[in-house]
Formats: sequence, C-alpha cells, structure tokens
Amino acid sequence: MLYGRPSLRREARAYDSLRGLPGIAESFGLEGRDRLVIEHIEGRLLGGFRRGEPGTAVFDRLDAVVSGAHARGVAFGDLHTSNVIITASGQVFLIDFANAVFARDPGRPGMLVRFFQELDRHAARRMRARYLCLAKPVPAGVFGFVYRFGRGLKAVRRKIKKMY
Repeated sequence: MLYGRPSLRREARAYDSLRGLPGIAESFGLEGRDRLVIEHIEGRLLGGFRRGEPGTAVFDRLDAVVSGAHARGVAFGDLHTSNVIITASGQVFLIDFANAVFARDPGRPGMLVRFFQELDRHAARRMRARYLCLAKPVPAGVFGFVYRFGRGLKAVRRKIKKMY
C-alpha cells in the first residue's frame, strides 16, 4: 500500500505522457485504486531470447523508443530485459514505468532526470552488447562513478540479504 499505489499512479502518469508514442502500449487508465489497465501486447520478453537471436534492428527500435520517451520528459529508471517486449514482426514495446521520473520541462530536464535518462541509455547499450555479442559498455565520467557506486551498494545489499 505504501509503495504500490504511488508507483501505480506514477506508471499511469508515464503512460499518459507517452500516449501515441510508437513502442508504448495504450493505457486505459486506473480501474479503482489498485489496477492499471493497459493494452495487451503479444510478444516475447527480451530476456527470453538467446544471445545473437534478436537482430540489430530490434536494438535500433529500442533506442528510438527510449529517445522518444526522453523527448517527452520521461525516464524509465529501471530498464531491463523483462521490460522489453518484442513482437513477432520485430516491433519493440516498453512496459513497467513504476520507477519513472518526469521532467517539468522536457526540453530542459533537471539533473536527476538527466541521470535517469543516461541510466536508460546505458541499459539499452548493455542489452545491445549482450545480445549482439559486443564488448560490454563502460560508463564514464560522473555518471560512471555514480553507476559503479550504486552497483557496489547493490552487491553489498545482496550479501547482507543472504546472511539473514
């Protein structure tokens, strides 16, 4: 309740902001307080593909959807293979915007939104590298420092969880 409903409202806001963007399912809005109704997209999650299976065009489409969302001031913040659906015709759809962040002015996003946009682009580059068998991208600069720090914290959290 404490996290679920606010994240569901955030997700509904993201779908509204991205309405009509190719690669984003149609949202029919909130049904009550605990359910968001969205269009069913028939396809496979990217995580269900083997390396080398999806072609370069899939990742070009993924980049286009991510760029389109960023142009509207929405950053995903949690882009991974379980949030990418590939249809039989090769279309790419993104789902799960529970962690999305929004720019007040899409043309001039603030520091936090710019960080999350870079995080989205890095996630897309990592997926491309993984499935096309390319070298793993290395984040650089301040973003790279913060990214590596966050990954380190995540690893520590996992170790602590295993202890208990």
